[in-house]
Amino acid sequence: MAIFTDYPVQERTAIWSVRPNSGLMPHKVPVFIDFLIERFGSPPYRNNPR
Repeated sequence: MAIFTDYPVQERTAIWSVRPNSGLMPHKVPVFIDFLIERFGSPPYRNNPR
């Protein structure tokens, strides 16, 4: 399944998600974020030691 087909993605492109602290959001939002992590995150940037 292709998403955002109008926006070409380069190899080193970052994808950021910003969520409210309250945790009150539709269930589909964290499900979509989990999909993005599963598809594009290997490993997440925040877990990379420098």
